[in-house]
Amino acid sequence: MSASTLSLLLRDEEMIFPAIVSLMHALQMAVMAKAVGGLRGKFKISPPATSGDPGFERGLRAQQNTLEFSPIFLILLWVSAKYLNPVLASLTALLYLKARSDYFSGYCASAEKRLRPFKRSVLIIQVLLLYSAIGLIHTALTAYFNINIPQKVGLDKYIPLGKL
Repeated sequence: MSASTLSLLLRDEEMIFPAIVSLMHALQMAVMAKAVGGLRGKFKISPPATSGDPGFERGLRAQQNTLEFSPIFLILLWVSAKYLNPVLASLTALLYLKARSDYFSGYCASAEKRLRPFKRSVLIIQVLLLYSAIGLIHTALTAYFNINIPQKVGLDKYIPLGKL
């Protein structure tokens, strides 16, 4: 990929929305890390210890689980934004951030309170995966086989697919 092509991809105005959501996710991760640091102080658990009071362990586990899902979330956000629709992908990703926030606060309160927001966040990941697959398949069919399924069936004005 040439430098000018990369520059065009990085300056695409439509990509402002997934970029904002990505920064919000980074801030969310920082807030969770700070909260776990606060739990260390509250329960007097010095690094590198990862066990102690159950309240600390739940907070640490919630932060670690969110961190484990982070690469999956970010990849799916950007692929679906680029190849399907950046606004749709970003709005869906905002729902993920809310579910993860609820997951963290719920898990810190009790192990049982983590379940609903966790399931919601996994469902949203699956939706982003579906968006990514639809966008990639559409792009590949259009670019390499000159097949535009939404256009062929008259839905191209209603389906918000990204442009090549």
